[in-house]
Amino acid sequence: GDGEVTQVKLIRNNQTGTLPESLGGLLSLEKLILKYGNIMPPLPSSIVILKYGNIMGPLPSSIADLVQLTRLTISSHSITGAIPPLDKLTKLSIIELNDNDISGPFPPAMGRLTSLEQVLLHKNRISGTIPPLDNLTSLWYFDVGFNEIEGTCPSFQNFAPEWGSTFNVNNNHLSGHIPFFSNLPELIEINLAHNNLTGPVPLFEGLNALFVLTLTNNSLSGPLPDLTRAPFLEFAYFDYNELSGSIPTFGHGSLKTLYINNNNFTGPLPDLTNLTKLNDLCLYYNKFSGPIPRFPLKLVEVIAAHNLFNGSLPDTGYLKDLKRINFR
Repeated sequence: GDGEVTQVKLIRNNQTGTLPESLGGLLSLEKLILKYGNIMPPLPSSIVILKYGNIMGPLPSSIADLVQLTRLTISSHSITGAIPPLDKLTKLSIIELNDNDISGPFPPAMGRLTSLEQVLLHKNRISGTIPPLDNLTSLWYFDVGFNEIEGTCPSFQNFAPEWGSTFNVNNNHLSGHIPFFSNLPELIEINLAHNNLTGPVPLFEGLNALFVLTLTNNSLSGPLPDLTRAPFLEFAYFDYNELSGSIPTFGHGSLKTLYINNNNFTGPLPDLTNLTKLNDLCLYYNKFSGPIPRFPLKLVEVIAAHNLFNGSLPDTGYLKDLKRINFR
């Protein structure tokens, strides 16, 4: 009704210490945005959006009872301890707790929060396993990189077709095979780097917006897939794996960066001149053989040392942007 407080903002006010407990009595409060304040006050269950800055210590258990909450944002601060139970937060669409010191298991209830759209938990110390995400059909941004998560990599296959979709689980302890990715036309980034993933690199079919693919430092084996199935891929990182076989012909010119170094590739390199936008090419520590091919015009750096190439280096005078070349 008239006179009810629905929003509180305390920004750039040099607030320190404990905020008044009277905030908990604002039963119509929907939005609480606090830039400063070391200790979180009691919270009324009416809160829809909670954005908090500079909090220290564990998250209060009362967060688990904010049944109207749609957004929880407390990132880049000093939160410790585990994430409270999320079972009751069925309206939660954004959880943003990245860049903290959160530990404890990955919230098991997250796989049941069907309103979730964005999950940002990267750069913490969260452990345990990620629950199945197949029921989260509104989810389109998922970043839990730089944690201590184990188990298998969850599937992204049922995620929402939202432009800018991102799937980042890099720098964890995930094992098993890469899940199936296909027909996700709005997905722009997949980052599975620095895990313990094994098996083949799957075909990435129908990923018409995929811009960055990072599979660095796993134990992936088998051949390099046909990258033409991701026609707008610009940055591809397959380095530090156990991939083998010959390199397929590249049928499109969108690639700007290709890292396939520190693998077990063999045979001659295919024609590279149709990669008209390629700037950076890393091939070192493989078993490539045969003559060194002609390079694409935009090349800035090529490192191909520790292979079995023969013959002389082709003329590079036409490469006006070239800054570094190494075949020794």
